[in-house]
Amino acid sequence: MLTTALLLGSCPDPASRGEERAGNHFAAPQGIAAHSRWVLVTNTAYHLDEAGTQAFGPGFVTIIDRQTRQVAATVPTTQRNPQRVAVVGDLAYVLNAGVVKLGKGGPATVVEGGGIDVLHLAGATPPRKVLRNIALPRSSADERIGAYGSIAVDPDGKTAFIGSGTRGDVFVVNL
Repeated sequence: MLTTALLLGSCPDPASRGEERAGNHFAAPQGIAAHSRWVLVTNTAYHLDEAGTQAFGPGFVTIIDRQTRQVAATVPTTQRNPQRVAVVGDLAYVLNAGVVKLGKGGPATVVEGGGIDVLHLAGATPPRKVLRNIALPRSSADERIGAYGSIAVDPDGKTAFIGSGTRGDVFVVNL
């Protein structure tokens, strides 16, 4: 049974063409993960640009207090298009896919690299900024490599497994 557990803000229509989203806690949300204190939601800020083609605004993570079910903070990501988030202990790993151009009848190509943002979740207050970033650049050999779509982190927090969103690849990243 599906019930409305959170009603925290509005999600702008992608047709808004990236206009100001002040007051909105979500903008094309993609990934959700729970920590003992916080719920994290990645927001791609996907919209249509002036020409009516896909675009990604500055991405961010919405952090919700699990007890109050209120937005406690938003944290800008260091790259565009944050897709997924994984939590291990008191660290969150946000996978930023970068910018992908979808070709009509052709392959998707990566035009801007992505990365993993690490957020520190311990403490009574939510994080306000990224602790560190691990860049995941696009490939010069194959322009389809770099559109990262999923992440899993070993329980020890030392290794991440990243799935490609445009090819049949899984990458291993030392954290």
